Amino acid sequence: MDPYVLEFLELKPSPEFYEKDIEQGIIEHLQKFLLELGRGFIMVFPIICSKN
Repeated sequence: MDPYVLEFLELKPSPEFYEKDIEQGIIEHLQKFLLELGRGFIMVFPIICSKN
């Protein structure tokens, strides 16, 4: 299993990390990243419809 590289989260060194701390760090960095893309940026996701 490959290790996760989470250095960009800038978490303080600790013998154990809680999932909520990692989750919060990812959300904060994702928000900063999206704001840096600026006005006019749009994310488009395909919508797949099936009649199964």
